[in-house]
This record gives sequence, C-alpha cells and structure tokens, in this order.
Amino acid sequence: MTVYRISYIVYRDSKENIQLQSLVSFHRYCFIWGIILFLFLVSAVPAPAGESTIVPPEEIVTDFDARLALARTLSYDDATLNDSVREYEILVGEQPRNAAVLTETSAVYARLRQYPKALEYLNRALALRPDDENINRSAGDVYLYSGNLPEAALYYRRAYRINPASEETQKKLGLVLSWDKKDDEALPLLSGLYKRHPDDKEVAIEMAHLYARRNDHGESIAILKRLLAQNPDDPELLVGIADAEAGLGHAKRCMELYKKALAAKTGDEKLLLQFADRMNLWGDFYRIERIYVDHLKKDPGDSSTALKLAKVYESAQQYERAEGAYRKLLLKDRKDIDALLGLAALKLREKDFEASAAYAGQVLSIDPKNPGALQVKGKALIFLKRFNESRETYTLLTGLKGNEVRGYLGIGNAFFREKDYGKAKEAFNKALESGKDDIEARFYAAGFDTLRENTFIERLREGERHNPARLTAWADLYSQYGYFGIAIQLLRDALNDDPEYLPAKIALAQTLGINLQYAQSIKTYEELEKDFPDSSKILIEHARVLGWSKKYNDSIALYKYIHSLNPDDPLPLKEMARVAMWGKMVNEAMDTYAALLKPSVDSMLLPEIKTIAEASGDKQLLTEYRQLRKVSEGGSIYQGYERLSKDPGKNDRIEPAMVDLLPVYRTQKAVALEREAKRLSWDKRFARSMPYYEELIGFDPENEEAYFDYAQVECALGLCDREKSTYDRLLNIDPLHNLAAIALERQQVRKDPSLEFNYSYWMEDGRGDLAQITRDRFDLDFDLPVLCRYHFNVALHQWFEKPAFNHRRYGATGFTFGFQGVFNEYMRGEASWTYKDYANDEMGIKDTGKAAVWFNLKEYAHIGGGYERTDELYNYFGLKHGLQADNWWLGLRSDVTGRLDLDGKARFIKYNDDNEGKHYYLAFGYAFTDHPKIFKVTMSGEYRDTQHESIYAYNGENLTDITHAYWTPKDYTGAALTFEWRHDYSKLFFCGNELRFYDIKVSFGTDSENNPSAKIEGEIHHEFSKHWTVGLKALWHSSPQWDANGLWAVLRYQF
Repeated sequence: MTVYRISYIVYRDSKENIQLQSLVSFHRYCFIWGIILFLFLVSAVPAPAGESTIVPPEEIVTDFDARLALARTLSYDDATLNDSVREYEILVGEQPRNAAVLTETSAVYARLRQYPKALEYLNRALALRPDDENINRSAGDVYLYSGNLPEAALYYRRAYRINPASEETQKKLGLVLSWDKKDDEALPLLSGLYKRHPDDKEVAIEMAHLYARRNDHGESIAILKRLLAQNPDDPELLVGIADAEAGLGHAKRCMELYKKALAAKTGDEKLLLQFADRMNLWGDFYRIERIYVDHLKKDPGDSSTALKLAKVYESAQQYERAEGAYRKLLLKDRKDIDALLGLAALKLREKDFEASAAYAGQVLSIDPKNPGALQVKGKALIFLKRFNESRETYTLLTGLKGNEVRGYLGIGNAFFREKDYGKAKEAFNKALESGKDDIEARFYAAGFDTLRENTFIERLREGERHNPARLTAWADLYSQYGYFGIAIQLLRDALNDDPEYLPAKIALAQTLGINLQYAQSIKTYEELEKDFPDSSKILIEHARVLGWSKKYNDSIALYKYIHSLNPDDPLPLKEMARVAMWGKMVNEAMDTYAALLKPSVDSMLLPEIKTIAEASGDKQLLTEYRQLRKVSEGGSIYQGYERLSKDPGKNDRIEPAMVDLLPVYRTQKAVALEREAKRLSWDKRFARSMPYYEELIGFDPENEEAYFDYAQVECALGLCDREKSTYDRLLNIDPLHNLAAIALERQQVRKDPSLEFNYSYWMEDGRGDLAQITRDRFDLDFDLPVLCRYHFNVALHQWFEKPAFNHRRYGATGFTFGFQGVFNEYMRGEASWTYKDYANDEMGIKDTGKAAVWFNLKEYAHIGGGYERTDELYNYFGLKHGLQADNWWLGLRSDVTGRLDLDGKARFIKYNDDNEGKHYYLAFGYAFTDHPKIFKVTMSGEYRDTQHESIYAYNGENLTDITHAYWTPKDYTGAALTFEWRHDYSKLFFCGNELRFYDIKVSFGTDSENNPSAKIEGEIHHEFSKHWTVGLKALWHSSPQWDANGLWAVLRYQF
C-alpha cells in the first residue's frame, strides 16, 4: 500500500510538474526507484518463525499493485511512455475488466498520440461502465487531442449529463463547443462559469472570443481588460485584446498590443505567426511575407503557413508568385483541396474564368458539396456568360445549410447579367428571405431605383449609425455599381462613428481616387501612412492615385521607394513603367521594363536542367538542355521555358524546377509583351503592336491596361467595331473601369449618324490676273455609319463664286454622295461624286469626284494612290471655260520615329484644256515636345512644272481671255519652314474622346521665283455635351506675288 501511495504521489506530481527540467527528473527517478526497490525487498524477506509481520494483511502489497505503481511511475516522463505501455498491457491482460486500468492505459496511448489505440481501450472501459463520468470525459479528452471536436463534444455532453454539477466537465464542454463555433450552445455554459469564476483565465479568454465572433467586440475587450488589470504583462491577454481590437477594425491598437506581447515573449514563433496573420488588416504584406518565408525555412512541411503565404501573395496582387505557391502545395498532394480552391479563386481574380471554373470543378470532383468551390465556379460561369450552368451551380449551393443566401444571390446575378430583371428580382427576394439581415441580400432585393432614393439612404444611415463595419460593407456595394457619392457619404458616417475603423478609411481613400477626387484621396493616404508607414497596400494605392492625378514624378518616386522595401515584388516596377509611359517618360519606362527581364527565366532554368539531366543521364533531357542553352545564348527571355512547359512528357523530373520559376516566367512574358506593345504604339506602329496586345491579353487576362491600350490602337486604326468589342471585354471583367466606360460611350456616339453644317470662305489675289476670285461655300452633310467603320454620306451644297474681273457673283447648287471605309488595319479607302449646277446657264453643270486607297505597310510606311477631278476656278476665265483637271496621285507617309514624320506626294495633272502638269511635295516634321502640348518644326519642299504656260489675249489694253487660266509654273521649286504649336486641352486624353484643341502654324518660305512668303494658320476644335462639335480655322498668306485669306467653320451634331 505504501508503494501505491508513493507511486500515486509521483503520478500526481507528474501531472502538476510536466515541465520540470530533465536533471531534476533524473534525481527524482533515482529517489523514487530506490524507495520502490527497497519496499519490494522488504516485502520479499520472510518473517522469522513464530513472529508475525507488522504489516496488516489488508495492506500487503500485491504484485498487481506494485506493477500498477511501476506503470504509473513510468508514465511520468515522455521518455519512458513506451515502457509504461508495456506494463499497462500486462496489467490489462491480468485484469481485462478493470475499467480504471483500461482508462489509464488509454491515457498513456493518447500521450503517445496513438489515438485509435487509446480509443480502443476507452471503448472497452465504457462497455464496462457506460455511465462513468470520468471515462466519458477521458474519451472526450482523447477525441479533443486527436482534433475531432464534434466527437469530443459528444462524450463531454454524456459526462455532463451524468454529473451536471461537475465544473470541470462543464468547462471542457463549453470550450470545445466554442472552438467548434457552436456559439449558441457554448455561451450559456461558459457564461455560467465566468460569473462564478471571473478570474478563470481560460474561460474568460474564450468568453472574449465568443463575444468577438458575435461582433460584440466592446464586451470582449472589457472582459480581457479586467483580466489584464490583474496580469498587466500577460502576453496571452495582450493578444486577446489585440485580436478583439482587430475585430473592431482598430488596426493601430492591434499592432501596438501585439508588439508589446512580442516584447514580453521574445522569440515566440507561434505568436509572431499570429501577428503576421493580423497584419493583413492594414496590408503590411511585405512583412507578413518575410515572417512566413522565414518560418517555412525552419519548418518546410508546414502546409498551413504555405497556404497562408499563397493567399498573402494573392492579396498583394503578386498573382504570379501566388500561383507558384499554390502549385508547390500541389506537388506534394495533387488533390489538396485548399490549394485547388485557392487556385480557383486566384484565377477568378486574374479574370482567367475558364481556368477558375476548371480548378473549382476539380475541387467539386473531390468534394461535390464544397461551398467555396460552388461559389467560385458559379461566378466564373457568369463572366463566361454561361448563365444556365451558373444557375445550376448556384442552385446546388442553395441546398447547403448556411449557404442559401449566397446561392440565391448568385442565381439573381446570373439573371441580372442576362438582363432578365424579373427573375433576378425573384431570386434576390429569396436571398432576403433566407437572410433578413444580410447586407448583400438587402442591397439587391431593394433594386437600383430604390437604392438611389434619399429616403432609403437616410433610413440606411440611421439604421446602421453605430456599426461602421456594416456601413463600410454597404459602401462597398454602392461603389461596385458606380454610386461613389453615396459610398463616400456612408464611409464618412462610419468614420464619424469610429475614427479608428481602418477598413472604412482605406475604402474612403480608394473611393475618392476612383471618383477623381484626387487631392482628398492623396491627403487620406498620407494620413494613413503616418500610422502604417510600411503597409505595401496603402503605399501602392497611394502611388496609383498620384499617377491618375498626373503627378507622374511623385508617383514614380513612391514606386521606387516601395520597390526598395521588397525588390522581389514585380508589381511596383510594372506599375511604375506604366506611369512613366503616361508621363511620356518613354526611356524610363523601357528601362524599368528591362529591369524586370534580368536575369531571364531561361538563364535561370539552364543550370537547373543541366543538374537534373546530368544526374539522371536522361538523353532526352540532355538534348533539351542543349537546346535551351542555344536559345538562351541567343538572347531568349522566356521562350525556352515556355517550350519545355508545353510538353508534359518532359516535365516529370523537371516539374519542381519549373514550378519554382513559374512566377518569373509569368512576370517576364507579360512584361516582355507589354513592353514591346507599348513601344510600338508609342512609335505609332499600331498595326504591328496588335499581335503583341492580343497575345498579352490571352496570357494575362487580368491586365486591364492591355485591354484599354489595345482598344486605343484599334481606335487609332479606325477599327471602331473591334474597339467596341475590346471595351466590352474590359467592362465585363471590370464594370467600374472609368475610362473604358467613357470611351465606350464615345464610341457609341461616333457610330451614330451625324448632321454637319460647314461654311468656307476663300479669297486669293495675285500672279497677275490668274488668281482673282472670292469663293463662299455652304454645306449640309448627313453621315450614316454602317458597321461603325463604313461611312456613307450625302451633302447638299451652295456655292458663290465672285471673280474680281467683273465683280459678278455666280451661284450654284449641288450635292455629293460619298463613302469612306476602313477595310482592315492595312487598307482604307474613300470615294465620292459631286454634282454642281450653276444658276447661270452659260456655266452649265459640272461633275467632280475622287477615289483613293491607302495601304499600311506595317507602319514602315503608308502608301496611297488615287484619282480626283477638281474644278480649277481661280478667275473669271476659269469659270467661263469650265476648267477642270484630272489628278492622278501617289502618296507616302511615314512616322519614322515617334517624333519624326515624313510626308510626300506626287501628283500628275491633266487639264481639260490640253495641258498637263506635275507636282512633287516632300516634308519632314519633328516634334520637340509630346502630347498634349506639341511644338513641331516642319521643313517642306516642292517642285512644279506645267507643259504649257498661260496665254493672255488682249483687245487693246483690255484683257479678253486667258488660255490655261491658272498658275502654270515652269521648273518651279519652293521651300518652307513651319513652326507649329498644338495644344490638346481635352479633359481626358484617349482616342475617341471629346477632342478639344487649338493649333497655330507660322510658315516662312522662299522659291525659285524670288517670292518670299509668310503664312499664319490657326484652328480651334471643340467637342462638347457628348454630341456637339464646333470648329473654326483661318489662314493668312502673304507674298509679293500672291496673297490669300481663308476661313472655315463647322457645326456638327452627332445623334
């Protein structure tokens, strides 16, 4: 009995002192074993004859008791647990129906983490004593240790029913229910304990968690603060309060408390990882990444942290690295549901909807009722416009408890995108019935007309007045549909109620920026950066708004700072390059893109393939290595990697290396394509840039910049139908893309019919009697676009021509039928016919017209040719003889660089008075500044020659006639230097926008006739109110031999 008591004491002490140092344990073992051995020896010595033992018979130690004491003593230390199990197995063999021994044996197996074996013994004990509280509670313990919370709760409930007065069982049941998120059952159990034992740390902390999950963060913090007052430096309590503050959106307070807790528990890896999780609240993604990466170096098998790292990359918009992280997880387990679902969600973010639906489908093939996969797949199918399939997917979601609201909302959105608004409304109402207080359900069920009503908004603001989280959620929904003013109002309400609620402040800065309130947005970001100076989320969003507000240098400087924080993140450099392009800093943009291409993924892959190929001796891999080396030495960037990745048969051995370099490959291919596309566009090589944009969009469908740029290229080439299609694709993935929505609206206006009124005035005087006329012309032109890029027009004309010879005005009326069209990016053409009928019969009827076609030789040059019949009316005699000319011409235009252009034309003229002429023109222009304020200098030269010169007929001193009554130069040469200033003052700069500019040209020339000249031209063009255009142009030319003045005015309305 004494041995039993000592072993019991040891066993009890082991429970209380499980953390003792090994040296202390060693000495204690020696002491205990000595006593036990002594007792065994004493009990083994026989008493002398005739003498009785001093130990009463009832206290004699049996072999069973001694072995039990030994088994219990061995269970004291983890190092001797296996020895303990062997002793217990012997004891169970001796007394197989001893429930106490079975239970103790189970406990030792549980400590060895052999949970199935532990449960086997417990089930045997329960079969003997099903109503034993301790055995049921022990079963709950084993299930708890094995991570099976529902089964643990089941046995704790049985124990609690057996003895409702047991606070130990009540506590364990309450805690397990809370950990299993059964809050409604856990709360009464734990609240009762908390009232009786408010200083019980475990219960208090879990009560705080319960309140936090019920969004009662105030009560949560109050509980923890009461504990903290007794233990002011307790890290666990500090963390508990920090988490509660995080639930309240108080990121700054959360950060401060975690730092204090970490200072108290220096080097605590688990606490540091927990802090990293909380940093997501304020977007310090770079620090989170460092913490996770450092941890994974120590524990590479921690798949939970690896999954978190992938999600951090995703949140930080480092999508390439996120995919790489998910794929590394799949290398370990091809059916890792979390990794597959992560990829499905990632591809949804990246707008790769086919891939997203496919990955979600893989999850559903493993777990057909996975709610996350159903939701992702349903949404991807909506974007793919496979509405019936989407609704079928969401219908499955409605059948899963707790997911009814999301399912009906998905069905409603599918109907809404299909423009079946009645059925959408029905589905939204079902969502509201399933979740009366669900914000999204309330939003969609209200309908967009109601959502904009002041009464609804005021009720909403009042109802959610003290709930900044809900106000922020409402604001997010309003923002998604472009109601930025309402969203900003709700966010300000949230911050008025709780100025420390960080999600509202970040959302406010974002929404102000999207709503073009750049100054307020920038100010808000600057305030945020004072509290969170290293938050990459805040810094990058700030840099974006600076770029949108045209503070290009400030934006670039901030991007450079962000890059210095984490040189491995390609996002700041990619966005910095784009901002540099917006700011016309082309060289800096190209250099920034180039920095992302070094070292190339091919050069990085080369040594990896070499090592694998040489180690394996695989002849095919050795051949692949030699081919990769060849292309890499030839300057390839990603092409070698891409070729290898497209042949699955070659990937078995090299797949880990390929996955490691996948983020670099994705980044470099996208950057290389974007860089070349933008370079070609900048140099006005629009047609040549198109294949790069098409490949870029296919490879990187999330690249909204590529979509918009591509639409701009199509606009510049006159492919307005394709332009519309590209804008539609962009708005499908981002309905709130501001410029795309405006540009599409402008494209819709441009493809509508228009009515235009034109007036022109022309007066020339000089070259003797050859240039002596004033002309006025009025036009009313109706233009009808067909398929957007083909224009048919009919115009009515009124001419007034007044030669100086007789000062008589000659009137004419007529009409024109015309056509203009862009056949493709390489060919365009036009043709027209004009009928002109003079009121004066002696002038008769005149027909003129033209036809031309231009070919784009991949932007190296544009060559064209055409025919034009013109009236040659410069004086009375031209009118009298009805002079006309047939002009055959060839033209050449080339944008040699983005700044230097060339323009030339050769014209061959045949007059209807048996005369011929030729005219050659060539000009070079160089723009010293970029759009929107362009200063350009053009040097031009021309050569003219006419077969026959003008012949004058006189009657005395009176001129009676002129044969060839037009200027007939012989071997004439001329040159001019033109200075041009063009200022585009449009509100937004993109092709197809409402164009507003003024243009001033000043020219000075000389020629072979010793006739120096000066010319001034001015033009203003102003489009407004979406449909109206006014324009005015004037010209003044002066030289000793010829003067001219012109005025042109236009008023157009686009229906």
